[in-house]
Amino acid sequence: MNILEIDLNLAIIRVMIAFAIIIFGLITGRLIKKFLKKIIDRLSLLKTIKPTFVSLILVIVELSVYIIFVLIALNRLAIPALTDSIYHILIVIPAFTASIVIVSVGFVLAVYLRDIIKESEVKEGGFFSLFIFYFILFVFSVYAIKLALISLNSITTDYLIILLTAIISISVAYQIVKKDLRKD
Repeated sequence: MNILEIDLNLAIIRVMIAFAIIIFGLITGRLIKKFLKKIIDRLSLLKTIKPTFVSLILVIVELSVYIIFVLIALNRLAIPALTDSIYHILIVIPAFTASIVIVSVGFVLAVYLRDIIKESEVKEGGFFSLFIFYFILFVFSVYAIKLALISLNSITTDYLIILLTAIISISVAYQIVKKDLRKD
């Protein structure tokens, strides 16, 4: 056997493994979608959330699973020029999906804690509950932004977070001042 035959055999094996990974990813994506549908049905979420929104989330999760397995298959092919360029493009979708989940969990936690603090009838509980609400939303949003922008370098992401923090702070201050001026 010469080197060309060995390389060709290795390439064929890598393509077959990559193909098997993609098939496994398709099956896994569909199973996860069915599992999430069962959870949504058991929790009766379709009564409170529009079915089209639930369908959108399910499709995004399913596509994210597919993309993750395509990335794994591309890595298995071991073609750096192809893998590197496609990786930076495709990694954004699963990262964005995870960011949506993080923000959703943060929102649920923030609403829960806000309501608990309001019900406790602590002195200045209204202000404290709103502070906790916005703080938790901010922390979860920062993590979600860092995750969604995973393909960018960390310095760019940090500057974007600082910029967004400044914009949000200015807008909140503006709304507070505007509200106080209306009272006068």
